[in-house]
Amino acid sequence: MKPKVFFLAPLPPPVHGFSVISSNVFALLTATGAEIHLINSQPSGFWQGLLKLIGFIRATAFTPATYKQCLYIALSGGVRQYLDMLYVLVARAFRIRMYVHHHSYYYLNQRPIQSRLIFSLLKNATHIALCDAMREKISKNYGISVQNIQTISNSAFIPAQNQNNLYHPETGQSIKIGYLANITQDKGIFVFLDAIERLSEAGHNVEALIGGPLDPTIKPAFEAAISKLPNVKYIGAVYDEKKHSFFRLINIFAFPTLYKNEAEPLVIWEAQSYGIPAASINRGCIPCLLGQNGDLLAESAADFLSKLELAICKVLAHPDYYLFLSNNAMRHFADIKLSSNRTLDKLINDLTS
Repeated sequence: MKPKVFFLAPLPPPVHGFSVISSNVFALLTATGAEIHLINSQPSGFWQGLLKLIGFIRATAFTPATYKQCLYIALSGGVRQYLDMLYVLVARAFRIRMYVHHHSYYYLNQRPIQSRLIFSLLKNATHIALCDAMREKISKNYGISVQNIQTISNSAFIPAQNQNNLYHPETGQSIKIGYLANITQDKGIFVFLDAIERLSEAGHNVEALIGGPLDPTIKPAFEAAISKLPNVKYIGAVYDEKKHSFFRLINIFAFPTLYKNEAEPLVIWEAQSYGIPAASINRGCIPCLLGQNGDLLAESAADFLSKLELAICKVLAHPDYYLFLSNNAMRHFADIKLSSNRTLDKLINDLTS
């Protein structure tokens, strides 16, 4: 039978982790030569959304029996699950196999009515979780058999890099701490700046490099904060080669996110692909990302300040400690990437064969 894949997912713009990963999966499917029908789920207004749904119904209804139809859904995180549900109902009506890729902890940290409804329709679908912790939560919260849940980390889509220039405390050079994100209060930028201020006041030789687009609503507060910190440099949005240069300049990556529905931040995997140890706060899949570098995992903003300072002190006091953290980061990235790539290859084959 000929494969025919309906691909329901948000593609850039805008650029964020969800849309970037979706575009990568779409590229892999397209490269197989199979017949792929894109349904871009980025918000587009009522009438355009209705036309997309009608187009999906017509395409499924008039597909010859010689085709094997599949529906890949990058599941929305909030009320847009009601729209996803319409596609699920159509797929069930035509007995179309469904693959559901999860990217949000919103419906795992709570169980909203739309999520309970849509999961009741997806018991027999193949689910893709970002980490084993997410896999367990999907199963526990919604009664999905773990046998129907695969784990594919976002590390599968991040290229491996050479190990970053290692920090040698005996040289007396400053420790360069990096922060990269869509800069908002929820993403912990002010926690990061507080940490740099505290480290500086304690006499530690640190510099900070900040990259990413800035939320206009926090611009005055952000600029006021960095004006007091001469050892902090903001370089704006970074992509492609500029991002590569960013990671080549830093020794430690700090991502003290306060976003309660954080899932699996790509930036942490990107940092660790260079062998850069990452410090963060316990949200979503982040404990799974840090692996054996659990000393850099905090439970709160206050705890993050303490954990980061303790790590800096240990790096300065024990030259081998930074190498230990760096090797852990790079090895963990490589291990999870290898496992995820194997599962991803199988997923693509299942969808298109």
